[in-house]
Amino acid sequence: MINRFFSVICCLAIVTLFVITGCQQQHKPEPVVYEPLFDPNFIVPNYAFRAMKATGGLQAWADTKEIKLDSVVTFYKPDRSFYLTEHHYEIHPWQNSIRILNIEPQGQFLWQLSDGSFTVFKDGRQIDTGPVVLRGQNFAEMMFNMITAPIRFLDDSVEFTPSYTPIRIEGLWYYPIERSYRIIQPSPDDIDVEPKPIEPHWSEVIFYQSKPNSLVDMLWFAGIEGEKFLTVRAYDYHKPEGKDILVPAKVEIFRTDDKGTLQELMVTVDFY
Repeated sequence: MINRFFSVICCLAIVTLFVITGCQQQHKPEPVVYEPLFDPNFIVPNYAFRAMKATGGLQAWADTKEIKLDSVVTFYKPDRSFYLTEHHYEIHPWQNSIRILNIEPQGQFLWQLSDGSFTVFKDGRQIDTGPVVLRGQNFAEMMFNMITAPIRFLDDSVEFTPSYTPIRIEGLWYYPIERSYRIIQPSPDDIDVEPKPIEPHWSEVIFYQSKPNSLVDMLWFAGIEGEKFLTVRAYDYHKPEGKDILVPAKVEIFRTDDKGTLQELMVTVDFY
């Protein structure tokens, strides 16, 4: 009973700090749905429709302005020892934004990733980024893309190239969907200007959509800063409290080779 009491108190303290720290950030108005959906000429791609249907449907996602989650996170070291911590997540799926509050022995950290721009706050004050923080950026990006994978396919600032030939990975069948950045075409007057890609804000990633159930439950990141190749896998989908969408109850992050073969478990995230 005493342990449960202290656990509740700690959770309340974490959430309170998260709200206070978050209020220090500039607040943007929340759109009701993603902008492309207002365009009468916009057609939801079939793979995006199936991914949303598998996790609650388009209307359920359109009604979800914010997702709040709590988790126990296990970080594995190269010597296979591990370190446990707790994270509180505040995700705004239609604003490309995720904030992760974690309390460490060194202080209270808030990782904020918004539209590809990453900032870190320690004990309520913004701090410079460094090697450890960059890994925090990778983690935030991977969690954001995995939890909100179905509606990432509606992002019209990037291009998605689906494969209609399934491939087998670890005994399971998937359709790969590759994300790439749009090419800026010069105007007719700029005859000496070469086409160039829009400067990316996100890492290169391939989304893997399950053939049997259409869930996007695996991502493969190539060239992510600080690591060469990482795979993110999701399991046991459930509804967050008060929401009609489905999100993973468990996420694992693996280091892989250049072919995507799993090599080493790096992180386990268990939501509660």
